[in-house]
Amino acid sequence: MNHYYAYLLEQAMEDGELVSVNVDPFDPEGIIVGYVEAIDNTHFLMSEYMPWGEFDSYRIRKLEGVYSVFRGEEFENRLTSVLHFRGQDHLRIRPALRKKATVYGAVLRYCHMTNQIATVYLGMQAYNGRLLGYNDLKFDMDMMNYMGQPDGQDYFVIKEVDIFQFGGGEERMFADLEKLAGKQENQS
Repeated sequence: MNHYYAYLLEQAMEDGELVSVNVDPFDPEGIIVGYVEAIDNTHFLMSEYMPWGEFDSYRIRKLEGVYSVFRGEEFENRLTSVLHFRGQDHLRIRPALRKKATVYGAVLRYCHMTNQIATVYLGMQAYNGRLLGYNDLKFDMDMMNYMGQPDGQDYFVIKEVDIFQFGGGEERMFADLEKLAGKQENQS
């Protein structure tokens, strides 16, 4: 992990400044953009946006996966201006998270308390579901299949998770699929 990048992310969080982060050393387009919500020694949480200014989701990522950080460049300034113009300033959830010792601990607590649907990425594989329980090493989920229907339970070891995502379009789609499946079941 590059400690300078962690420092830049922490400074951006404290300043409430939008940043771009390269998370793919082999793809110059592998850049995420958003606001750093929380950071600890191993992970950071960002509220991420699409390049045209649409909110994407909240994601926890590993600090070791950061290959560069950009602050105050033309792209970040342009997107910040667009967000301000639209009245879509920073979607802050940071105050609820800052009091916790680790990013994962705070986010898992938040997702569990608010019954959020989350997406867990292990490599290229994505898993969706709702949090059942958690501790400092792992978390348990009620899993959903491709159509948003119950698909058993599983657990994930935190250090093996590449990305933990919540609050985005994919999760809203799974919430809608879950409701749709419930309606269809009630009509049967």
